[in-house]
Amino acid sequence: MYISKEAYALKEQGIEVKHYPQDTFAEYRAECWKKEYEWHQWYDKNFNYSESEKNDRATKWADQNADRKARNTYDADVLYIKYGERQIAKKVLVKSKQITAQMVLNWVEKDKKAFSGEYGNFARAMEQLLKKNGIGRNFCIYPTAYGIGVWVIYNFNADKDIERVNKILDEQGIEYYNEYSDAQWVWRYKISKTQKNLLKVA
Repeated sequence: MYISKEAYALKEQGIEVKHYPQDTFAEYRAECWKKEYEWHQWYDKNFNYSESEKNDRATKWADQNADRKARNTYDADVLYIKYGERQIAKKVLVKSKQITAQMVLNWVEKDKKAFSGEYGNFARAMEQLLKKNGIGRNFCIYPTAYGIGVWVIYNFNADKDIERVNKILDEQGIEYYNEYSDAQWVWRYKISKTQKNLLKVA
C-alpha cells in the first residue's frame, strides 16, 4: 500500500499513520533485530557463529532493512492508525492502493463512533477483556460493539485464534453465539447483553 504525504501529515493533528504496531520506530527496529537474531540462532547453528558474530549480523540486517520495512510501499497489507490512547489496525486487501488523508480521517471517525455511547462502552469492555487475557493490538482478534471478531481470511492462525477466544469466554461463563460476517471474512462472537452476562464481562 502507499501512504500519501497528506496522510503522514495528519500527525500534526494527533493522528499517526504507520506500517508497524509499535509506538516508536526504535521499538520496531528492536523487534526487527530480535527476529533476525532468532532466525540466525536457528538457521546458522551449523556454521558455529559466535554470539558476537550473530549480534553483528542481526544489527547489520536491522540497519539495512528496518527503515525500508517501516515505510513499506507494497508488501504490507495492514495499516496502523494511532490517535489519543487508541490504535486501530486496518486490513488493506489491495496492496497497491494509495491511502489518502480522507480515508484515514473516515476510519478514525468511524472508530470514535464505535467506541462512544452505550455500544461504545460495551466495545471498550470487550477490549479490556482481551487485554486482560493477553490479547492487545491484535488485528486478527478485535473488540466490536457486538462482541469480538476474529479475522479468518488470509489468517493462517485462524483456528488458534478462535480457540483462544473460545477459551476466554467459556472459562468466564460468558454467553455468546457465533456467525460468519456476510462476506465470511470474520468469525463473530455475538455476546449476550443481559445484565447477568455483562457482569461477567466487567
